[in-house]
Amino acid sequence: MTLCLSQDGAVWAGTSGKGLWRIRGEERRRFTDGRRAFERCGALDLPGPEGTLWIGTFGGGLSAFRDGRFLRYTEKDGLLSDNVAKIIDDGAALWLATTRGICRVWRASCGILGRPA
Repeated sequence: MTLCLSQDGAVWAGTSGKGLWRIRGEERRRFTDGRRAFERCGALDLPGPEGTLWIGTFGGGLSAFRDGRFLRYTEKDGLLSDNVAKIIDDGAALWLATTRGICRVWRASCGILGRPA
């Protein structure tokens, strides 16, 4: 399980087998992209100033949740692996620990990344 706290006080929980959850007060909501990509969340990165939550999955690549929608970035888009175990955002790039090694994805070169999930 991986956890992070967003600026609005919500707790995001990525689980191994139960998907992606947002807990805010008494509200508990499960998120899905319709493809089961979030069933095995390996990493979450705290939403930055622009409000993007980065989600690393095992089998579904890297996803971004912003403005109520998901965007996805996978091996087909140039990601080193669809298995992302750790995400570190240095402000200019995302560093990803994957099952095929460490890679850097430049934020400026691809905007918010990916295509709609």
